[in-house]
Amino acid sequence: MTDLLPPGDPELSPDRARVLKEAFLQEITRPGAARRRIPVLLPVAAAATVVLVTLVAGVALHQGSPATPAPGPAPVRVAAPVIALPPVHTDRVTSRADKIATGVTLPPSPTIRADQFVYVRSKVGFQQVVFGGGPAPSDGFTSASEGVVTQALETIRIREMWLPQKGDRGFVQDGKESFELDPISNSEHSAIPADPDQLLRKIYAETKGQGPGPDYTAFDWIGENMYETMLPPQVYVTLFRAAARIPGVVLIDDAVDGAGRHGVAVAYEDQGERREWIFDRRTLVYLGQRNYLVEDTPMGKAGTITGITAVLQRAVVDRQGQRPR
Repeated sequence: MTDLLPPGDPELSPDRARVLKEAFLQEITRPGAARRRIPVLLPVAAAATVVLVTLVAGVALHQGSPATPAPGPAPVRVAAPVIALPPVHTDRVTSRADKIATGVTLPPSPTIRADQFVYVRSKVGFQQVVFGGGPAPSDGFTSASEGVVTQALETIRIREMWLPQKGDRGFVQDGKESFELDPISNSEHSAIPADPDQLLRKIYAETKGQGPGPDYTAFDWIGENMYETMLPPQVYVTLFRAAARIPGVVLIDDAVDGAGRHGVAVAYEDQGERREWIFDRRTLVYLGQRNYLVEDTPMGKAGTITGITAVLQRAVVDRQGQRPR
């Protein structure tokens, strides 16, 4: 059995970007404000420290290679919606999840050649972080690293990713920004144990010492391995069941992703914020995520949305940059 991937490349997941920004979000200078980690979608390479970057724009999709770097567009903020907190199941989460899993109908497993690419089109938007040391807006607070976390969402936008099945660079078109990924294979995400208990043991072993805590990091790993990949249908079922076994995870009967689709979710709370991984109830194929505050904080009142995603399309294409017909 192939070893599990470590928590994914930061270019693949907004939550992975959050982990890489631990240094930035370690302390909040506003008096009385609790430390929080804000998930943000930042297409930057892994780095030991957080730096201000200029994103590469104008990449030719058919080639997947960067052209002359140019500044990205000015950020546009939209008001973060506030939802009523959904009811959750905190008891018998594992048995409830297993019962849901026994009743699913698995769709056909995808056939992907080694020389092909997985195409994933998503709708994304996360709480905005403004860098550069400028004055904080009235609806935000300043971190110890001169960044400003605002009570607003980035513009909800379309993100496209081309992930090689084996042995090539990936490519992302995120709104008006484009960039390449280090070599990573979609096939590696599928090479996980079929038994959820065995999978969870391997996740804990291979992520030991990473992230803010073992349970948080295990939950994070599961989300990253579903977000921009195409997995065999049974793997989504296993990931759903494994997530339900993590201490502190709750089950939500009716969760809504960034496209307005309803599904069943496993969720984890940390420092006043809940993150949901949302699945189609009939198939347990991953739909997307929703993040929101569960208590009043300097970032907003309980129910404030801090991030949404929705996987709109998964397909197999023959080359990087090709869109399915």
